[in-house]
Amino acid sequence: MKIEVFVRGSLLHSVSTVEPKGLMRIGKYQLVKLIKSGDVTEVYEAIEDGVDAPVAIKLLRPSQNKLPLVVKRFRREAMTAVSLHHDNIVPLYDIGHENGTHFYVMKRIRGLSLGEIRKMLTSDTMVNDSNLMKFLKQFQELDFVLDKAKQILKALSYAHEQGIVHRDLKPSNLMIDYKGKAWISDFGTVKLTEGIAENLTTTGCKLGNFRYASPELICADEEECGAVDNRSDLYSFAAVFFDFFTGQVPSRKTSEFSQELCAGTIAEFPESIHAILSRAGHPDADKRFQSADELKRALASYDSFSSGQQKPSLIMVLLGRFTKGMGS
Repeated sequence: MKIEVFVRGSLLHSVSTVEPKGLMRIGKYQLVKLIKSGDVTEVYEAIEDGVDAPVAIKLLRPSQNKLPLVVKRFRREAMTAVSLHHDNIVPLYDIGHENGTHFYVMKRIRGLSLGEIRKMLTSDTMVNDSNLMKFLKQFQELDFVLDKAKQILKALSYAHEQGIVHRDLKPSNLMIDYKGKAWISDFGTVKLTEGIAENLTTTGCKLGNFRYASPELICADEEECGAVDNRSDLYSFAAVFFDFFTGQVPSRKTSEFSQELCAGTIAEFPESIHAILSRAGHPDADKRFQSADELKRALASYDSFSSGQQKPSLIMVLLGRFTKGMGS
């Protein structure tokens, strides 16, 4: 059976609930249902032999297992993820290769991606599940969304401290579980900032999602645009949340961003929050926040003011004064 949600005749969301045909098992794991399918990979819910708790298995599609570059990138994603141990990064349990199929096993996150959440909030679909409706309505509250943003920044800060730049932050790999916890996944296009990292790109190809990628990430001339470092992730972070609130992303050429909110998201876009995200998404990396911690402190400083106190002013945000000395 397949559960589908339609909006004005267009498919909004689809989840397969049938057992996958052709590949019922992989190693010691029984595949239960398809969670997500892409051009390169598929993600299934699975049960490990002798273990009741479900896991998620990400595997390469059959055609992709024959491509050495794709296999290298996939295995690098797995090896990067298994080295990261943080409360807001999806943990990886196992890496394997069975009958020509490369796969890895990770925690099964019960929740929705930011992309799915925004799509549901801004559509005219009637949500009949009261628990799902209650979950979604929380994302219409700015403080709730900022809390998830700060959790994501904690995970980014940790990854950056390990010398890892994600390079592919986007709504589909930022998950919020039904208990309200944020998770980052998919480290397939990471850059190692220390030591020698393999160049797994091909001529003319760019890693990362173009819509949310920083100017320096998509620029062909590193000398002209600057090296890709942790500040590239901050740009993508800002682009993701601008997209969540307004349906638009930075132009990469200007520091001016839309303030027109999408119907169904937050009720208002405070000037200070807009300024914080604008600074994080500045096309010039030197004019952004210089670390995930600095950006998180800016958001925490806004959040630390009670409703009866004055929020940080625009000029305070732009000068960065209120971020100094503030804890998270």
